[in-house]
Amino acid sequence: MKRIMLAAIIVAAALLQGCATSRSTVDVQTPDTGTVSQAHTGPSLYIRNVTDQRHFEEAPRSADIPSLGFEGAEAATDELKSRAIGRKRNGYGKALGDVLLPEDKTITELVRVYASEGFEDAGWNVVNSADASDDVTTVDIGVTRFWTWVKPGFWAIALNTDIETEFTFSDARQLEPIHAHLKDRMQMVVDSDWATSNQLTLESYRQAIAQKARP
Repeated sequence: MKRIMLAAIIVAAALLQGCATSRSTVDVQTPDTGTVSQAHTGPSLYIRNVTDQRHFEEAPRSADIPSLGFEGAEAATDELKSRAIGRKRNGYGKALGDVLLPEDKTITELVRVYASEGFEDAGWNVVNSADASDDVTTVDIGVTRFWTWVKPGFWAIALNTDIETEFTFSDARQLEPIHAHLKDRMQMVVDSDWATSNQLTLESYRQAIAQKARP
């Protein structure tokens, strides 16, 4: 019986190691904007550009700095980087496989959706490009932080997600960078945990915009 249990533990450890070294694709859900029934009578706002301004490193000094495995960050395409949200690590903190969004989704698209919801909640009437006239306020959003990382601990693993963006308005309006952070402790990190951490942090990001970006 002991041999069977030992064999099962070895197999489970091997499977977990294999999952950690491979690339994972996780989907982060977005709000269903079609269910919003509130009428927005505030000033109109057009979110023009949302750009990925993150800096990837080949061998970062800490896990919170974006990096990529396999071919590395320098050889990775912009398309791959636009979907990268984290890097898996083993129990000693060694960087392993990447965590990516699906091919039809990018971090800038997620930020656009959640920022739009936040501005709407703040009292703006967010319009699309077809509705944007010359007198509509426009804003460009630069994504400076969007990363999830693992920090091993003696008793538990800490899964962290950091999101930060900067805003440039077409008028003299100023909005300080919006930062959202989530830290959750768990015994083991699976793919669904990466998705949940990102979704909860994006929701905090939306709420921060709603509180700080009133017209």
